[in-house]
Amino acid sequence: IVVVKAVAILAVVVRSLILIIYCRRKYPYIDYNAKPDFSALSKRWDALFQQVLGVIQNGSPIIIITLVCGDLALVSIYAIFNMVIAALNSLLSIFISGLSASFGEVIARGERPVLQKAYSEFESAYYILISVVYSVAFVMIMPFIEIYTDGITDANYLQPLLGFLFVLNGLTYNMKTPQGMLVLSAGLYKETRYRSLLQAVLIIIIGVPLAFWLGIEGVLIGLLVSNVYRNIDLLFFIPKNVTGLPVWVTLKKWLLILINAVLGFMIFNLVRFNTDGYLSWALLAMVMCVCCVVTNVVSFSALCYNDMKGLFSRVRRLFARNK
Repeated sequence: IVVVKAVAILAVVVRSLILIIYCRRKYPYIDYNAKPDFSALSKRWDALFQQVLGVIQNGSPIIIITLVCGDLALVSIYAIFNMVIAALNSLLSIFISGLSASFGEVIARGERPVLQKAYSEFESAYYILISVVYSVAFVMIMPFIEIYTDGITDANYLQPLLGFLFVLNGLTYNMKTPQGMLVLSAGLYKETRYRSLLQAVLIIIIGVPLAFWLGIEGVLIGLLVSNVYRNIDLLFFIPKNVTGLPVWVTLKKWLLILINAVLGFMIFNLVRFNTDGYLSWALLAMVMCVCCVVTNVVSFSALCYNDMKGLFSRVRRLFARNK
């Protein structure tokens, strides 16, 4: 463990050094001794407040389980399932990295038609992505947990309901990502801080009582309720304050996600398959992924034609530039 952590820290240090060298060579005109303009960071405390709330949201389940349930075996179970969802969230974060600045530039210029078109296309692309990822996860999480915990007897990790709730929580958590990105792009930290605070409070006031009664499932229900609240809140907040797009446009895409996820879960659960190792599990997951990509692209193309047309056009231009 020490070696693994040491390598991870070394990677961060090396990356930092590379960035320092790159920035000094690429932008030699930057004066690092210039007098700072603190007015440009006038929203820093509101941004910090949002980050603290994010830490509370992500860290509170472990604390609640530890203090309320009092069984460290439950903490171990939560950690194993959460490891899978955290890996999926890390994968999804790759596809939104750096986009906040791009959308922020468009917002700052007041180019609303450009913003509406670009955001709607991104929203469709991202929702297809999470629909595919979590449709596969709904079916494949328990086979993975079974393989991963094979031979471990300290706790009962084979709990399908728990796996279902974890994946559902991950899905609802990511459904608000496009709207959350625009909050960052527009710098609406102060305007949304109490909304985020309510989300964190919901986790506590719902998760703690239910943890006494249901254990981990109770904590996850608290997370689900907080995610649903935040999704609905941003569903109306972003169109009103940033994009000006109709609410039903996003709502339609949410319904597509849920329909595709439910159909994928039902169909693939009817198929009898055997995953006796990581290789067979990975092959089956790849087959499911291809099937889900096809169904999602077809369904989104049918109901979100303009978005998909714009996305396909962007992909063609991208490949044309790389030839």
